[in-house]
Amino acid sequence: PPIPEWAEKGGLGDRVYIAARVHTNAALMNTGTDWTQLFKTGTAVDLQLATDTRRRLLFVPREGGAIAILSEESTGNRPPAPGEVQTQVLYRSPVSELTMGRVIKLADQQVIFTKTPDGFNMEAAIPLALLGLTPGTTVAGDFGILLSDADAKATARRVYWANPDTSIVADLPSEARFYPQNWGLLTCAP
Repeated sequence: PPIPEWAEKGGLGDRVYIAARVHTNAALMNTGTDWTQLFKTGTAVDLQLATDTRRRLLFVPREGGAIAILSEESTGNRPPAPGEVQTQVLYRSPVSELTMGRVIKLADQQVIFTKTPDGFNMEAAIPLALLGLTPGTTVAGDFGILLSDADAKATARRVYWANPDTSIVADLPSEARFYPQNWGLLTCAP
């Protein structure tokens, strides 16, 4: 997608610009009520990185706007910014469990979802420091699209750039877990 007006006017400065153009007939909505589990409840864009810790940045379309959720394998040293809500989360199912060191509902992030005739675009500007990145850095990572069912109540399909093993949509810990052995290399362009 073209760079949005807010990115062109203010420049990106200390932020990384992330964009996705998605061709799909899946609903552009995520109706989940538990913000720590929005990867289970509809459409989202998912960026996973290994910097100082493994982390997921989930961009989620919501009624009235979009939100960003940051999940980190370990708690790291970053305190939450004003307005952010964070928690440690245990994801459990009959077959496994996983503790995510920290899940943060990010405050004041620039995220836009736009419906298109054949799908949607997502654009975001996120502080580099939040992701442990600097311009020119190459890290292990993956990105993917979570596609909603027709009612926008559940994630029906997970499609990733590098990880081919993403068919699981019925086990909470498996969907929350990182699979770095299946990731590729991503570069934060200068």
